Amino acid sequence: MAFIKQLPINSLADNPIEYNWTFDVEKLDLAFQLSYDPLADTLETDARRRFIEADRLYFLKSNKHIDINEGSTAEGNARRSCSRQMQLWMGWSVMKLPGYAKANLPGCSHHNYGVAADLRNVTDEMKEILLSQGWSDIYHGEEWHFTCIESNAFKKIEAKINELRNGISQQWAQDMTVAYELNKKKNSFYTELKVRQKKFEGEALEFNRQVKIYNDAKLQFQTETQPQAQRRDEILIRLSQHDQRIAQLEKLYVEYRNVADEIIQRLSDQIDEIRRLMALPVEQIHQVISLKVPADLRARYESISALYFATAQQIKHESDYISSLINSLNSQTGGFENKAVVLLQQYEFLKNLRTTLDNEKQSVERGFVDVQLMGNESFLRMNRAAQLFEKIEAEVKTVSI
Repeated sequence: MAFIKQLPINSLADNPIEYNWTFDVEKLDLAFQLSYDPLADTLETDARRRFIEADRLYFLKSNKHIDINEGSTAEGNARRSCSRQMQLWMGWSVMKLPGYAKANLPGCSHHNYGVAADLRNVTDEMKEILLSQGWSDIYHGEEWHFTCIESNAFKKIEAKINELRNGISQQWAQDMTVAYELNKKKNSFYTELKVRQKKFEGEALEFNRQVKIYNDAKLQFQTETQPQAQRRDEILIRLSQHDQRIAQLEKLYVEYRNVADEIIQRLSDQIDEIRRLMALPVEQIHQVISLKVPADLRARYESISALYFATAQQIKHESDYISSLINSLNSQTGGFENKAVVLLQQYEFLKNLRTTLDNEKQSVERGFVDVQLMGNESFLRMNRAAQLFEKIEAEVKTVSI
């Protein structure tokens, strides 16, 4: 036993004594119970030494150990990994999850370096002992959190934390925040686009059905109105011919007036007669001229006059006939007017609906392109954040003991 002092044999012979071989059970039990929380072994070297001493002093006073809250790390040790720190910070700062308290960036928490611990059942006596051993409760409002500010490595760790907080940890946070928001927006927008796409496909099917109904109705209308269309074409031909006859009549009239002017010119010496002639209708002028002009001029005049009046009479008959054809056609096609109006309304409706569907299709297609772009940007940000995170872990290791 370590507590039995070994003496030289000759001393025992020279100085015989009575040795008490009784074991001090209380001291042995105390030595057994001084097994501190094993999580302390994962703390930074000097912080571990100070924690164990504080635990010893506290046990001597309270017969209890200082208990490290393993749940604060979820990793079975008191030194929190950067990965766990990332989860805590993302849950609190970016994802806004319930139950997540304020947390530092990866590489910027004393927990990452093993100089901080979250404790259970903190008492005033425990706090006093911890403070006496170089631990501090510098975070007000977190009575369970203690930091070993007297650790030999603390200043070096603080410098590293400030360096990371103002450097790559902050860059990592920006990339992770942007990547998360982009991914969240992308997923939400993608879900919305899928709903819109499904709705569009249904509307497109309905549009095609309506177009078929319209085309069938249009074909039926064309079949029913084909005879009227043929008669209409005939009327149009007659109207074209009628216009040509009118143009011919206008030319005859010009020639007729020229002959009349020539006759009047020959009678210019008979002013009163001319004035009287100018006031007469064309028919009476014809009668007067037939009596007073030379035979050759009169024959020419009478020929043109006869042709003019005959042509005018024919045109009148043609006009009356065409009018009767139009009236007959109108009376026969009147029943199709309502159908034609309905078809035109359907056509306008389908045309507007097609425009709406085309716009929606283009909008959805652009939306899927935007989703792809957001996914690409999110991937690039996440990839860069992963590279920065590896650097953060490497930096933490440079001061971890």
